[in-house]
Formats: sequence, C-alpha cells, structure tokens
Amino acid sequence: ILSLKYLTECTLNWSDNERLIGQGVFGKVYHAVDGKREIEFVVKRMNVSTLQQFAGEDRDANEI
Repeated sequence: ILSLKYLTECTLNWSDNERLIGQGVFGKVYHAVDGKREIEFVVKRMNVSTLQQFAGEDRDANEI
C-alpha cells in the first residue's frame, strides 16, 4: 500500500502540466516517478463524486 504523500510526491503534486497522461469518467491518470528507487508507474486518481453517482449513493433518502 502506498501513502497519499508518496503518490503526491511521485506525481509532482498531481501536476496536470507535467504528469497527466489522460482522464476518463472516473478520474485522471498520472505518470509517477520514484527517482530514489528508479521506478516509474501510473496512478489513477479517482473522482469520488463520479463514483458515488455511478453507485447511486448520492440519491436523496426521500427518493426511496
């Protein structure tokens, strides 16, 4: 499990200009680099509000 701090560092604070690879309905995909370990990987930063809508969790309780 990777910490949010580590992922933020590896993506240059979620830089859209330097690290953004693409985006879709559920979030953005970033190129992450760990210079100390000499590894590169991708990270999808999920859009929570979209996931809630997709799952139907954002419905008002009065609608039920």
